[in-house]
Amino acid sequence: MLVQIRKRNEQDVAVLLDWGKIDHLWVRSTFHPLDRELLIDAYSEQWFLREGDQVTFTVAEIGLNTDDDAILFCNGRNRTNLIYKHQPYIPVSFPDGIPCHKEIQGAIIKVLETGDAVELPDLPVLSVTKLRELAGEK
Repeated sequence: MLVQIRKRNEQDVAVLLDWGKIDHLWVRSTFHPLDRELLIDAYSEQWFLREGDQVTFTVAEIGLNTDDDAILFCNGRNRTNLIYKHQPYIPVSFPDGIPCHKEIQGAIIKVLETGDAVELPDLPVLSVTKLRELAGEK
């Protein structure tokens, strides 16, 4: 599905990353990814913003803990994990600018602006209630 992106904060720097090149930086984090195979193959409606006829996808905000070279998330762990389950290229944003880190720099495919279009896996968009129901939560 082709979607326009939006950043939570306009001053963030958004990029399209080849996540496969940096996934190991997330795995070493304290908040490593959940088992991707257990994820429900659907987006949360909370990840999208509807304004009239326009729908935008809110990208995850990430940073880098330079003490242990680990990716940290301000928000967006689940959406990043879900997208990576289906494709290697993921739009994210950096609140403090792009880190001067060799592997992250090497994973950048292109810098994105609010409104730029990116391809996401073609998955349904469900309400939080429906996602919880599918996950077996009450």
